[in-house]
Amino acid sequence: MSSHDQPVGDEPDRVWPIGTEITDLRAYFRDHQASLRRQVARYYADSPPSLDPPGRRRSTGYSGRWFDRLRLESPISSFAPVDFLAAEALSVQLPPHAVAAILLTERDYFDGLLRQIPEATALWEVAHDELSPGAPLQQLYEALRTFDDVDAVKASKLLALKRPALVPIYDRAVRTFLAPPRGGFWALVREWLSDEVARDEIMEATSTAPSGVGLLRRLDVAIWMQVEHPEKDG
Repeated sequence: MSSHDQPVGDEPDRVWPIGTEITDLRAYFRDHQASLRRQVARYYADSPPSLDPPGRRRSTGYSGRWFDRLRLESPISSFAPVDFLAAEALSVQLPPHAVAAILLTERDYFDGLLRQIPEATALWEVAHDELSPGAPLQQLYEALRTFDDVDAVKASKLLALKRPALVPIYDRAVRTFLAPPRGGFWALVREWLSDEVARDEIMEATSTAPSGVGLLRRLDVAIWMQVEHPEKDG
């Protein structure tokens, strides 16, 4: 099976017209509950490595499932090598000069910003100021983006690993499905998930995810499967 996703390119045509109102999001996850449960279960299913040809291990299943397992090995208050391995499970690789800066030459700066970001606060609970320019989260995001070949996709996946309740993953599938306004993705998701019914609908529709996988990651997996690997009719 293919890996998690591809880098964001030109703005794609929207292929999943869920609308822009919170009622549309609620209705989508409610009306597609059975399909979403099957797809999320398929995403997280463990498959033994293929031994074809004999003597060679070929991976099977979706590599993205390892992102969530590797996250459990990631320290909360600092960046570590495992974080970049986890990002690779979602088909992104940060360049060596960026990894070296984060882990070695500028470690105090990056870890210092990370420690200022709430560890367990959910996106829909955080004050709007925490997402604004100048806030530690925005500073860390912008600092990551200063590296060559670190785009919004790579930055969001690394931050989602470190603060899974706060930072939603942004990639081509999300852009296709949600069509967020430029520069307004976090605010849009925060607004939508401020609705308790919407959160409940998403959790119900993704109940086949492992118990430790949070709401934002479940939303990401559901969207990615719907866009990249939709169930075939019949």
